Amino acid sequence: MLQKLLKLFLLICFVVCSFYILFLNLGKLLDVTSKPHQADIVVCLGGGDYKSRIVKTVEVYKQGFITKNTIILTGYVNSSRDIKQGKVVDKRMTYLQKHLDTSVNVILNKQLKSTAEEVMFVKNYLIEHHLKSALFITEPPHSRRILLLNSLISIKGDDKLAISIVASKYKNWNPTEYYKDKYTKNYVFSEVVKIIYALFAYGFLDKLGLLEWFIKHFDKEAHQAKIDLTKAMNFISS
Repeated sequence: MLQKLLKLFLLICFVVCSFYILFLNLGKLLDVTSKPHQADIVVCLGGGDYKSRIVKTVEVYKQGFITKNTIILTGYVNSSRDIKQGKVVDKRMTYLQKHLDTSVNVILNKQLKSTAEEVMFVKNYLIEHHLKSALFITEPPHSRRILLLNSLISIKGDDKLAISIVASKYKNWNPTEYYKDKYTKNYVFSEVVKIIYALFAYGFLDKLGLLEWFIKHFDKEAHQAKIDLTKAMNFISS
């Protein structure tokens, strides 16, 4: 009996220590950004901290890293308040018009609603235009999910595409101490939940041909579950 209790105690200690080590290293695991380097196009993702994203996009473009003179903007960042005030042109477009000349080829796709859709659109664009590489601009903790989706979502002809992530500035981001700031901690936990969903949706359901059915019937429930799980993780860690 004593031996069984000892084994159980050691198992609990192992599990607790493993989760603690994982917790401490989540920031480093999620941040897979790289320094800007030469690529065919640059992609400024919608959502998130769009101001920092578009600033970094222009910076990368002006530094001469983009060989095909093309910037892709995904999603639509204007709020309902902006629209009521007559500001219907995407704010990122306005920023580009102020800071770049008209020779830049800017492509805006407002219809994209998720990171998965953004990745699919960019991959298709690269293939259709016989291009090979793209730099995605986003916050560091978002980068792991982009690369994960890039590997899970397969499109004919995408095996030679090179996708890299360049970090935009995000508040007080520190991958080794993300948990000390409530904003970065929430971002990290939210990404962990979304990565789990991405693995389930695109690594499992999509392979079985069930993803469209699942989204049609359970999209709202899945969205709420992700919110609830993120809140639970924040509560446990507080």
